[in-house]
Amino acid sequence: MSDSEAGASHISDEEVFKRKLMMDGDRIDDDQRIDTLFSSFIQWCDAQGQRGEEVADGYERLLVQLDYLKFSSQKSAERQRASTREIEEMDKILTDMENEVVEVKKNITERHLELEEAKKARLNKMKYDALGRIISSLPDRKNSMKQLERIEGDIKTLKLKKEALQKDADEREKHLRLLLTATHELKYKFRKELEDWEDTLSD
Repeated sequence: MSDSEAGASHISDEEVFKRKLMMDGDRIDDDQRIDTLFSSFIQWCDAQGQRGEEVADGYERLLVQLDYLKFSSQKSAERQRASTREIEEMDKILTDMENEVVEVKKNITERHLELEEAKKARLNKMKYDALGRIISSLPDRKNSMKQLERIEGDIKTLKLKKEALQKDADEREKHLRLLLTATHELKYKFRKELEDWEDTLSD
């Protein structure tokens, strides 16, 4: 076998081994890979009766395993960083959503308070409008004062008339009493004279 054929065979075996490692590596974790590398290293160190070429092949395989372990560790680290970034992004999204929920609740509370204030303002406006209509329906102060003065004048006039009527009634009652008294006196006097006249006739 020529050196070129041996090199091609050596590269081909190494490539096959790398592919086998990658296929197997997809099914095992880093701890298992380390254990496998350690076992391969012990076997390589304890190997006896091997030719130099076999020892070199074993060494190359160890280097391939080591490189793949480094590559796998880098991939794991990258996946870990990607997972960490994803978790951080999810945490940020969750925090933003929570803040948004808090803001929405705050807005709802504020709108509710504004609605209550609007209801109170509307109710007060309705009361003021009703009061305004009542006031508008009343006569103005000037006319009311004139009407009040007129009523007070009428009351005063009626009081004077009442006093005059009362005075006239008192005078009439006084005259009536005098008339009744005079009537009683005349009646008594007439009866006395009648009795005296009858006595004279009997004599």
